[in-house]
Amino acid sequence: MRIPIEKILSPDTDHRPVDGKFVGELAALIQSGAKTLPVTVFVDTEGRTFLADGYARTWAARRAGLQEVECTIISGTRQDAQNFRDAALRAQGRR
Repeated sequence: MRIPIEKILSPDTDHRPVDGKFVGELAALIQSGAKTLPVTVFVDTEGRTFLADGYARTWAARRAGLQEVECTIISGTRQDAQNFRDAALRAQGRR
C-alpha cells in the first residue's frame, strides 16, 4: 500500500542521522525508475503512522520528488515501531 510521505511520523525525536550521500544516490536511482523495498510503518488506533524501517528510503523518495512511498503496514503503537526499528538496526549491525 502507498502512503503519503507527509503522513509518516518518526517514532521518536532522536532517530539516527541518515547518510546524506547514500540518500542522494538512492534518490537518483528512484528518479531513474528504480524500485525500492517498501518501508515498514506501524499504524496506531488513532490512525497515526510511525516509520519503523526505511528512513533512508523515505528521505530518498522525498528528495526524488515522490509524494507517496510503498509501505508494509503493521498495526501497533509508537513503542512497537521503536522496538521494530531497534531490532532492524541490530540485525544490520548498526547498534
